[in-house]
Amino acid sequence: MNQPNQPAQPQQSNQVARTGFQGQPPAAQPQSRAISPIEDFARSLKVSEGQFKPLLPAHVPFEKFTQIVCSALAKNPGLLQYDRASLFTACVDAAKDGLMPDGKEGALVPFKGKVVYQPMVGGILKKIRNSGELSSINPQIIRSNDTFDYYIDEKGPHLMHRPNFQNPGEMTGTYTLAVMKDGGIYLEVMTKEQVDKIRARSPSGTSGPWVSDYEEMAKKTGLKRLSKRLPMSTDIESFFGQDDEVDAITEQTQAVHQVASTAETATPVQAASASAPGVVQGPSKLKSALKAKEPLPPAQEIIQTTATPILTNREDPGPMDFNDPNLPL
Repeated sequence: MNQPNQPAQPQQSNQVARTGFQGQPPAAQPQSRAISPIEDFARSLKVSEGQFKPLLPAHVPFEKFTQIVCSALAKNPGLLQYDRASLFTACVDAAKDGLMPDGKEGALVPFKGKVVYQPMVGGILKKIRNSGELSSINPQIIRSNDTFDYYIDEKGPHLMHRPNFQNPGEMTGTYTLAVMKDGGIYLEVMTKEQVDKIRARSPSGTSGPWVSDYEEMAKKTGLKRLSKRLPMSTDIESFFGQDDEVDAITEQTQAVHQVASTAETATPVQAASASAPGVVQGPSKLKSALKAKEPLPPAQEIIQTTATPILTNREDPGPMDFNDPNLPL
């Protein structure tokens, strides 16, 4: 039997059959943008917002701190190539001090494959001034064409500095002048040569702020040296101890390497005289070899002998008491 004629079905266009939509095809979905390393680190900071907020000063919002960190990383993107956990820890340390890692109050610098936080001149001055113990403190740069006079007599240190703003010349030194609220005056003067010796011992002496902001680091060096003589609270002293810890490790490493390097090529007498100051030789193979005029032991054994005493024999004897009856004069 013939089937009744069915109404003709409209043919679907290839477009409808392919997409399932009539009319215009749906707009293409935008592809997700790749996240930059800085944005990725900013997200990790955001996740730990609750850890940072109690550390930051009340007037510093977490968003501002994060923005400053990202700005520092944008200026020095190489920091993101180092251990990311150390970068996070450096940010926490800056927040603990209540300082911004903006290169003025503090800085994020590379150190032995990691990132560490270092307070800068602006941050040090901020901490000291907030302590309420000083009336003023002022680090300055001395230049070759300045009029500068410094001497000490029975009344104490005297200083006169008249800068030459028209033709200042090269930096020749730095000084820091601190005035206490009780009227006491503290002064620290350093030559450029003295500053450069400190720089040579610094773990970041060939990079970071020592390269980009040499004069600021020079002022910081004098400021730190003066701070060791200032009557300050315990929290300020611990604040200055952060840099000293790193410097002590670096100084010890350099001294040990110097002993090892000299011992490999020098005669026994020369090797003995090259030992780092403060090293106690003790009953070591090095001492036995020197006494018997035998070949020196391997450098590694010398390092094992001398490494520990360098750390344990660096106590500051403090100021000399001229009224001490036992003083050998």
